[in-house]
This record gives sequence, structure tokens and C-alpha cells, in this order.
Amino acid sequence: MILHEYKNHPLFSKVLEKLQEKNNSQLFFKGLLGSSSSLLIANLSEEINSNKLIIIDGHESAAYFYNDLSTVIPSDKLLFLLSSYKRMVKEDQKDTSAMLMRTDALSKIANGHKNYTIVTYAEALSEKVVSKSTLELNTLPLKVGLEIDIEFITETLYEYNFEKVDFVFEPGQFAVRGGIVDIFSFSSEFPIRIDFFGDEIDSIKTFDIENQLSINKLTSVAIIPDLQTDLSNEKQIPFYNFIKENTIVFAYDIAYLVSA
Repeated sequence: MILHEYKNHPLFSKVLEKLQEKNNSQLFFKGLLGSSSSLLIANLSEEINSNKLIIIDGHESAAYFYNDLSTVIPSDKLLFLLSSYKRMVKEDQKDTSAMLMRTDALSKIANGHKNYTIVTYAEALSEKVVSKSTLELNTLPLKVGLEIDIEFITETLYEYNFEKVDFVFEPGQFAVRGGIVDIFSFSSEFPIRIDFFGDEIDSIKTFDIENQLSINKLTSVAIIPDLQTDLSNEKQIPFYNFIKENTIVFAYDIAYLVSA
């Protein structure tokens, strides 16, 4: 496979050795044409046990790079940190799909159980985030086999400013029908359906709002409110203070990032 052939290049081991040093080494790369940079980062992601933050010089370029990486890095280890706003359409207009991806990325980074490759860009980095402790206090973790009262879930969702409806169709809504609870969290592209057996969670599935059919079966899920609105009064911090200290940062154009 070309990915592993790339790893056999004599310079790769030197790059890896430098990045693993504990003296904050700075490296400058040139001549990485086409998908070479994607292959380099994909191989480094396999070898380095820490988060990798890839900063591209704009949203469109970042999207292309993320798509490149998605062909060589497993989806459960790759994140796209977007800005929450459609800045090119209307000032401060929210982009719902971007907001969901951003919240999902922040939740997974805060969880800290995996080391991720995170693709982002200047505008997304300039947007401050809630602290990890605030995010943890405002997250409802649910998993199959957990004994929890539906009424407790309902009360928590009301505290998160979720709206109770007959059928969910957008983030921030939930519905209760007997032993079934549908929730559209701000950390998921699709709503989830929780089936109860008594007070025990029997199954968790994502589903399609159009046809109500199941998409994926999950073992656990984190329910998170709207971080940009519901937690707007909480102290916000720079994203650099949110990620782990040993995160390795790759940037395409340092001069542009400093001036952005």
C-alpha cells in the first residue's frame, strides 16, 4: 500500500525522531506536492501517540485536506474543527451543520480517550470555546445497560434548554413515547433513539428524520446542549488552552495565521 511505502522513505524516520523529542522542535517542510502532506501526516498519526492539529489557511482548503485525510485515516480518529458561523453569508449567522461538527469535535477532544488528527483553519481557531470542566458539567453521557430514569433524562434536557416535541427534526429537540426517547443532540449529525427496558437502556441508535429508519447502532452517546448559545455566559477560553499540551501543530502558512 502506498501509505506504508511512504513510511519507508529514509527521511520519514528522521522526521518522526525530531517530532518525538521533548524540546519543542520546530520543523519546516518544503516540496510536499499533491497529496504528499496528507500521506506524511497519516503515517505520523499511526506512529505518534498524541493529538495532531493541522491548521490550513482557509475553510475551503481545510475541507479539501480533510477529505484527503479521510481516505487514509480511520474516521474515528479524524476530526474537522469548523467555525460555527457562516461569515461569508451574513455576519454572525449560525451554520447548523458546522456547529454540530464543531461540538462533536470538542466533545471528543475533551473526552481524551483517543489521540486525534484535527483539521482546522484560522477562523475556526479564533472562535473561543468553553472549558473542559464546563463541557463535562453540561454533558449527559448515556450507554447501553445504564439504569437511568426517563424522567431524569427529561429534566436534564429541560435544563439544557431542549424543546419537547412530538417528533424531533432539528438539534435541541427531544420526544418521549412510552419507553422510547428520541434526542437530537448538538454533538451529532443525526438524532438518536434510546429504547428502554424498564429503567435500563436497552439500545441506542441514530435514525433518519425523514423515514424514521435506524442508521447506526451505538454503545454510548453524549448529549450536549448548544455550546454557542446556552453556555454563552460561561467563561470562554482559546482553543489552544483546550487541547492537550503535547499536541503537535502543523501549519501551512504561519505568516497568514499570525495576521488572520
